[in-house]
Amino acid sequence: MLNQLPMKFISQLLLLSLPLLASAQLEQTWIAVESRQVTTDFISPIDGTIFDFGKDSLHIKNVFSDTAIVKNYVLRNNQIAVNDSAFAVIKHISSDSLLLEFDEWMLSVFYPLEPVMAPEINRHELLGSTWTLDFEGFKQSWNFTDSPAEHFKHDESKICVSRNAGEFTNGSTEYWNLTNFKNRFLLTLTMGQFDKQIYQVVSTSSDTFLLKPISNWLIDEVRFFKVSSLPQVEFERFSKSLTAKHWKTTEILNNSPTTRIGDLSESQLDSVDMDKLSLSGGSYAAWFDTLLITKQQFFSKQVSYQFNADFTYCISLSNNQYDCGTWQLLEDGTIKLDEGWGHEQYITIEEITDTKLVLSNCNQFSIQPQSNDYNVICYTIQLE
Repeated sequence: MLNQLPMKFISQLLLLSLPLLASAQLEQTWIAVESRQVTTDFISPIDGTIFDFGKDSLHIKNVFSDTAIVKNYVLRNNQIAVNDSAFAVIKHISSDSLLLEFDEWMLSVFYPLEPVMAPEINRHELLGSTWTLDFEGFKQSWNFTDSPAEHFKHDESKICVSRNAGEFTNGSTEYWNLTNFKNRFLLTLTMGQFDKQIYQVVSTSSDTFLLKPISNWLIDEVRFFKVSSLPQVEFERFSKSLTAKHWKTTEILNNSPTTRIGDLSESQLDSVDMDKLSLSGGSYAAWFDTLLITKQQFFSKQVSYQFNADFTYCISLSNNQYDCGTWQLLEDGTIKLDEGWGHEQYITIEEITDTKLVLSNCNQFSIQPQSNDYNVICYTIQLE
């Protein structure tokens, strides 16, 4: 009996200390990396939400928001109460993960967000250039805009364009934001416009960021670097040559096999107004990188380009203006088209002289006039 007393005392002490241990582990900054309904695979918008637990206060902020909510909380055993109401139940807690259950219907996994001594970063540093995300040899090109996504009232995400880096680039419209939470800088990029890829900035150097993916299933580190700018003399030469003449297709040097066959809805085919397109869900993704002409018209070399000195452009079809908007030559020599059929379109200059222009791009082409079916064709063309 005497030998059992110390063990009983130790067991009681451990039970009494568990809430204290949980409280000590809880009091740090966490970020939600994956959330699922208990009964379905529904992806919750709570992903990317930061929970910063103090001694008795909880700061809540999403990576796509520039505002934070502050609540008082109390930890009772394994239950977190906010304003005397049940908020979440701790199903697991350790130094490297936290599992919370909300209202018995959603489970969310959180990882700790450790402080990193990284220099302050301004989101404007990402604008106007092409950036490459390099992880384990796979590279993606990203171009960032300051145009708001406008999904939710307090959503601060912006529109960006992601492309596979290589000879041919087929773009897709995504969303991004750069968040600073207590000197923890987070770069968030969407995948398919919904899933969030969240990276913490570990260090910066000249035009290069070293990023640490928040989700453990991703690789350890990612390089994010700005594509080299053209020398000023070359940049001026490119600009002068682009505006020097009306460029007409003379030869199709290369084209890839069809990469995707899709179906455009009738409402999209009938609409030519970008203001209307911007109001329909997912329209940017559906219309990005498209000339909305047929394959036959393209292969018969009916397409021509006019880049004007006032930074307006027009794409003509058989000498009739078809798609007009604004253009910009990025620092790396990429042509950016905007305000036309595509919200953002990026064209690679392979070669340019006073008399010859070689461009590479990927576009959607209707299989035949008035058809809802389309192909995606990556190509290189020569214009003179």
